[in-house]
Amino acid sequence: PQGIAGGDMEALLHAMPDPRSPHETHGFEPRDAEGGNIWAFGQPHAVVHHVLHTVSSGDAMGAADAFDSFAAMHQLSFGLHAARARVLEDAVRRVVGQAVKQPAPGETTNPSATESPARGVKVLVFDAGIGGKTLRCLPGLLGAPAPLLRGAGGGPDGDLLGVHEVVSIEHNADLSSFGARLVSHAVGEAPLRHFPMMVGEDTTLDETLQSLHEGYELSAFDLVLLGDGDGGRGDQKEQLAALVRQGSLRDGAVVHAEGPAESDKRTAEYLDALRGVGENAAGGPPGAFENEVRDLGDGKAAVVSTWRERQDEL
Repeated sequence: PQGIAGGDMEALLHAMPDPRSPHETHGFEPRDAEGGNIWAFGQPHAVVHHVLHTVSSGDAMGAADAFDSFAAMHQLSFGLHAARARVLEDAVRRVVGQAVKQPAPGETTNPSATESPARGVKVLVFDAGIGGKTLRCLPGLLGAPAPLLRGAGGGPDGDLLGVHEVVSIEHNADLSSFGARLVSHAVGEAPLRHFPMMVGEDTTLDETLQSLHEGYELSAFDLVLLGDGDGGRGDQKEQLAALVRQGSLRDGAVVHAEGPAESDKRTAEYLDALRGVGENAAGGPPGAFENEVRDLGDGKAAVVSTWRERQDEL
């Protein structure tokens, strides 16, 4: 597909929290509950207030657990129950394990394979919302920090090839800003870069992925969490097709998609799409998905798929 000029890229994606947010313009923190009500400014404000005031900066596991337990206690829709959290943690563990086995750029072996990944793990989260799914990915990444490998480029951070990178795509400016604040608090000073992305209403999935590649050198991801905006896997099929078309999946990448139960017709159609999409990889390498369906115990299921590039026979 035709590339996107650098001048157009700024209009498509913004790798920054919403500049209109008072958190950014004035450094405001969620208001103290002292003498007031943390719910006065809505549910997202309440959960952010709770996490920031009960968990120390840099405690990724504490932040994820506090977020989910608070959401469960108050029956908020954006929390992850135990089964959902477990499936996500398993996916993170799998991609970190693959990065451990792979050599760092310029090396034939990974001398620190028993300790940490040889390269940074790249994660893409669609429909990130307030950041619950993103938060749950962090403990597994930060528990196995990648070595800080200096690249040859001259990027603002010296091209640290070993730093884990997480992209959170969200259309709602307020939710994106809250999510960025939570992730920043959970990460603390750890070597992980978070890109909260605001995507324009008219920006296509292909344009989004092209812009990540050309503007931020984020081309192939290890873990992708698909969104479920329509609740029926229709959006997931479109996201999946764009990822394969643009070559945005690293060999061995894991694609996680929550939605209706395994017995639901819409999940059967999504599994059919997974089986057929590899042969239509117009811009990326052909391949196939290995699929597993995990019951989430709430009438829903997570389809966890591993992308395997097809090696041409010699």
